[in-house]
Amino acid sequence: MKGQSYSSISFATPSPKQYSETMLHAQQNHATNALRSESKIIPACLPTPNPSSPNFASRFRTDIVQLVETSNIHKHSDTCYKYWNANRGDKKTCRMRMPRKLVSNSTIDPATGDICMRRSDPWINNFNDYLITACRSNMDIKFIWSGSDAKALVYYITDYVTKT
Repeated sequence: MKGQSYSSISFATPSPKQYSETMLHAQQNHATNALRSESKIIPACLPTPNPSSPNFASRFRTDIVQLVETSNIHKHSDTCYKYWNANRGDKKTCRMRMPRKLVSNSTIDPATGDICMRRSDPWINNFNDYLITACRSNMDIKFIWSGSDAKALVYYITDYVTKT
């Protein structure tokens, strides 16, 4: 990974190449793996990698992969089907929109301004490398670019803070 540059912000999942490289580095990093496997401490409870360490990039990637694997992979639950009603003949679909469509390249639709980010795994929520490392929890991050997304966000927040 030395000499490899990473995007300062990545809103999509790691590419298969980044994922496999990270897993290889994780297997080679015996000290970190021993700590995590022997202690059975989940990654969210461990400290973030030290940016001053000589192998920070490798540890940072390993940390991200472990956080994503333990907290950011969607698993269907009753919450997914909270509003589903079999008696009405509703189709049983996950309200979290999972699994999501795979997208090979990020694009922007010039007509609508909609951003479609690259997605290499249909079950992983969108995340930002730095935010998931800092918060150490699940997330589903989205860049709010278009007017329709902004309106939907305002509606969601208003509905959430005024619910009874």
